[in-house]
Amino acid sequence: MTPEEFAKFISRIDTSGGHDSCWPWTAGRDKRKGYGLSKRGRVNRAMFELVVGPIPDGMFVCHVCDNTSCANPTHLFLGTSADNSRDMIIKSRSAKGQNHSQAKLCDEEVISIRKLANGGLSTREIATRFNMSMVNIRDIVNKKTWKHLGDTPSGPKNRRKRNNNLQRRSIGEENIEILCSCGCGLSFKKYDVHGRGRCFIPGHNTEEGTFNFNSKLSAGDVIEIRKTGASIPYAETARKYRVSPATISSIVRRKTWKNA
Repeated sequence: MTPEEFAKFISRIDTSGGHDSCWPWTAGRDKRKGYGLSKRGRVNRAMFELVVGPIPDGMFVCHVCDNTSCANPTHLFLGTSADNSRDMIIKSRSAKGQNHSQAKLCDEEVISIRKLANGGLSTREIATRFNMSMVNIRDIVNKKTWKHLGDTPSGPKNRRKRNNNLQRRSIGEENIEILCSCGCGLSFKKYDVHGRGRCFIPGHNTEEGTFNFNSKLSAGDVIEIRKTGASIPYAETARKYRVSPATISSIVRRKTWKNA
């Protein structure tokens, strides 16, 4: 860099704050992250090379002050990619939520999604309303994504604790028909195929089947699907209930809804 170029470079740095303050670059900047830009590239790297020396391959010039436009060499230090990422996380500079460049939702919409789920609206309906995939909606509701909005209400839990106190069928005991305890008026076998006692038709209690947060079918749907069995092609049944043929196959073969 010639003396003229150096003088021009320095003239674009505001050093009026003193030796220990930030020296903001007053010319062009990176619109996305705010780094100062010069003919030599990013100003922080150019300043480091001028004052300290060459930057080793793969190393980053990081800011102690967390001001990306700062060109004060005493505020700069070398770090690896991992150091730079760690520094970004510690200083909360990583883009989150609606500030992320790829975000398709705003904070208010995410809060609304969680409230709708908490109110009992199905994942499919919410996904249709917000033009999102069901997987994305589940991740939002279960706080796998948008974690920083942790104070919003979430949907009902999908997991249920195992009940070890269920009545077991005795040897030789008749498996009689009983009425569902939910008051729907439907009857079913008291014991499932494994001899476990039950008082609800699967899907009629508050933790599984119809009332499961991710359920797409009702207990009645499952009963009808099993009645038709393989007499109707799985693909045709799947179209009728808007699920996959694999789901129909699993229901008929009792890999899912085992207690129905």
